Amino acid sequence: MRVTRKAISGEIDIYFIDNLTPLKKGRFSELLFGRRGVIVIKASVICETAMFRLNPRTHQPALFSDLNLLPAHQRERLDQSWAGTFRREVFERLDEHAFASLYSDVASRPNMPINVLVGLETLKAGCGWSDAELHEAYTFNVQVRYAVGLENLGDGEFELRTLYYFRRRVSDHQQTTGENLFEQAFAQITDEQVEAFQVKTHRLRMDSTQLASNVRHFSRLQLLVEVAQRVHRMLTDTERARYVERFQPYVRGSSGQFIYHLKGETTAPHLQHLGELFQTLVLELEPTYAAHETYQLLARVFREHFQPIATDGSIETAPPTLDTDLHPASVSSLTDQPESPV
Repeated sequence: MRVTRKAISGEIDIYFIDNLTPLKKGRFSELLFGRRGVIVIKASVICETAMFRLNPRTHQPALFSDLNLLPAHQRERLDQSWAGTFRREVFERLDEHAFASLYSDVASRPNMPINVLVGLETLKAGCGWSDAELHEAYTFNVQVRYAVGLENLGDGEFELRTLYYFRRRVSDHQQTTGENLFEQAFAQITDEQVEAFQVKTHRLRMDSTQLASNVRHFSRLQLLVEVAQRVHRMLTDTERARYVERFQPYVRGSSGQFIYHLKGETTAPHLQHLGELFQTLVLELEPTYAAHETYQLLARVFREHFQPIATDGSIETAPPTLDTDLHPASVSSLTDQPESPV
């Protein structure tokens, strides 16, 4: 690998690497990928870029498969179960190209297979799982793993933040463009194939609109929890004590840890509660914090994501299922929102 150091600025060394050289993430240093090369920043990743690549295993059976240890009749039962139907009629037909625009065209590490991520989101929504239940099923349930093309127990391991990043990219794309990428991905799956799958499951529905709505709900809720945590850090100990019960569900861990145990039907009450909390904070903190960047972020997010009802002061959350609900310029991520020192 040909590496040339071009500049040094403070604690940041800038290196340029030939774009034709495949880049691999190693333990020697953590890499921030840019369009012209790589920035090495001490030993901490502040951003990662993934390169789009089709899942090479979609139509290629594993050369060595743990499933070969099953008796023939059990292997046949697995293939004829809902998992086999999902794999043939859904997973293998998903159009991964629909999501290519979410990824970089710069040589870097490949993305987590799109059809695995979309397949897992579909199973999560259809089975009513939390992320915790989804993660456990993906790790240990042979049928779930077979449904998304995995035949060896050690294959396909990934951190859940990969799924969260994927949701955020999809949600941001729909907010900006109005395009439902799930709808495009499912375009090659006919009604007959969906019906064949639903007959097997009896209850799992295939609805790209609902799937996109679920993804946006979870991404939106995670954003609001991150805003609440920033505001909580801004407050003094006395102020925190005043709001302790209202903040309590959202400051016990990271936003990802909060989302981890939620099921789809539980997002709406939390959106409502956060809206009411934000309204209170916007009104009561303005005299002290009006000039503070975190307060200004809070006020902007409240204005963009909630609609106060004048009659009783309660909050109605703007449903994120339609592209007209949230303006394309609305805050959808805190990545580009620096946090001021408290």
